[in-house]
Amino acid sequence: MGVTSVNFLVDGVALRQTYCWSRKREKKRGLCLSEGEGCLGIWGTTLFQSFAAVGQVLTVDLSVLSKITSLLVLPFAHEDLAIILGGYLIVNDLMPTMIVVLSLYGGIVASDFALYGLGAGARYVPWLSRFAVDSRVIRFGNTLHRNVFGLVALCRVVPGTVFVAFVACGWARVSLFRFGLASLIVSALYLPLMLYLVIMFGGALDDQIGIWAWPLLFVAIGATSFARKKIFAFRDRIEPDNGQDDLLQEIALPNNCFGMPPLSRADRKVAMAERIPPALFYIPLVINWLRLGIKHRSLTLPTAANPSIFTGGMWGETKSSYFYDVTPAERHWIADFVLVKRNAEHPDGDIARAEKALAENGLTFPLIAKPDIGWHGHGVRRIDDRESLANYIANFPEANTLVLQRYVPYPAEAAVLYARLPGEAKGHIVSLTLRYFPHVVGDGRNTVRALIGSDARAQWKSDLHLGVDPTHRGVDKIDLDRIPERGEVVRIALIGNQRAGGLYRDGRRHITAALEERFDTIARSMTEFHYGRFDLRFGTIEGLEKADDFAIVEINGIGGEAIDCWDPHLGVRECYRRLAAQQELLFKIGTGNRARGFHPTEVREFVATLFRQNKLVRRYPASA
Repeated sequence: MGVTSVNFLVDGVALRQTYCWSRKREKKRGLCLSEGEGCLGIWGTTLFQSFAAVGQVLTVDLSVLSKITSLLVLPFAHEDLAIILGGYLIVNDLMPTMIVVLSLYGGIVASDFALYGLGAGARYVPWLSRFAVDSRVIRFGNTLHRNVFGLVALCRVVPGTVFVAFVACGWARVSLFRFGLASLIVSALYLPLMLYLVIMFGGALDDQIGIWAWPLLFVAIGATSFARKKIFAFRDRIEPDNGQDDLLQEIALPNNCFGMPPLSRADRKVAMAERIPPALFYIPLVINWLRLGIKHRSLTLPTAANPSIFTGGMWGETKSSYFYDVTPAERHWIADFVLVKRNAEHPDGDIARAEKALAENGLTFPLIAKPDIGWHGHGVRRIDDRESLANYIANFPEANTLVLQRYVPYPAEAAVLYARLPGEAKGHIVSLTLRYFPHVVGDGRNTVRALIGSDARAQWKSDLHLGVDPTHRGVDKIDLDRIPERGEVVRIALIGNQRAGGLYRDGRRHITAALEERFDTIARSMTEFHYGRFDLRFGTIEGLEKADDFAIVEINGIGGEAIDCWDPHLGVRECYRRLAAQQELLFKIGTGNRARGFHPTEVREFVATLFRQNKLVRRYPASA
């Protein structure tokens, strides 16, 4: 019997295969050429071994080649996925680190140049232009020549912008040398950093959960990319017809826009702080709150700032409790209101009781209907007739109370944040914020729907304005198809808070001694009220500065945020600084009141109230 052994090396694993032949039977793996030869013979064995050696070389080369090809090609589809693959190969010693890095680097740079070439070719090939060039590419192309390095660096960290931006570079004839140099340098800095992070975290996870570490890492990076895209999103816009975009850039709101100073189109941008998802934005503030709570030995100490208000007015309190706390001598500054509690046993009588309460208090349509326990404008709606009132009450949660308030026809709205330290005779206005309702400006050619799509701020909350979000009714379909006159200001939401895309401007320059005196008098008429925000409607800025011609529509406690921080002209750092200063002030007031014998809300009740309120808010009728 003859024996031939052949060694193979496949993916670093040595395999030994033994082949046996016999004169009197078939060999185990193949047949003898003839019984007379007894086996393959020396020439057959030599030929077989030669083929085996060639197979060994081809196996190794093809395996390495496929990996290199994957690292070169994947960046064209998804850079993060390519980097994760590279990290996997390095951690598991499947390829030398230098080959992985060079392959990835080549793929990333090649994909950049391919997109640049796509944009350049689109200038000469019609079908390519239709495929690659849209309004976003054209807008990018008009501003690219100033800072190519900054653009390439930005696109490395902002998902969803590489295609548009790099195609625009080619389309706009940005210098190929400058673009190539930027791509080479930025990629050389970005790739090692990302690859190091992937290797470090991937290796640590691989030791714990094995092969599942790498899909998990990809999901984590995908989630991070999604968050980055939300923060820095370059969103599509519906372009006005016939070059009207240039016209809109120059349009400022009329001088009588909501009774407040006019805004240019640039003023209506979405601030960087507003783009950050709330779940991410408030993390530093939660950490700062915990730090202050540990420092002052109470996580809920600010609730003692307004000891007569439930949770100090953070959440769960009723709006009417503030109104009733204002003394009758100062209550004329508050818009008239009545309360209606839904009757679970006799819901049909709710309308009759509401009409009776309205008649007794001299209130007529239009009215503002809102929950007594409110949150971010949920459930707030204008009521113009009995049918609308019946519909609202029928959809309001049973056994809960709603507020029917006189509609204040003043065009402008502001928020006055007030604070008074315990023991001080007088308080002061911490901030004054001018609140512009969500709106678009007509150009005489486009519909309201198209204007919503072309305005950055309106598009930011377009799901609400177009009625996609079930918690908001949106603009009436007839109004969406209307074409406003040039310069006409079209209000697209009743509520003016951030949830609906309201624009906030820092108005502290309009704070006067008369205004401060007026609100200090109102606040001191309330029981142990040391901190809160007054939301009001007013006629003109001049009238507000004189502390006249306004009506308070809502009062908030410690949950009243310093909303001037959302002014689009303020940076993220300043926004955080103002909110952190607000937290410091709340703990300072709480400390003073604790020393006077007032106790903060228990942590368990504080948290439970938040969950109850969130559950209740989901049951409210859609806002408008």
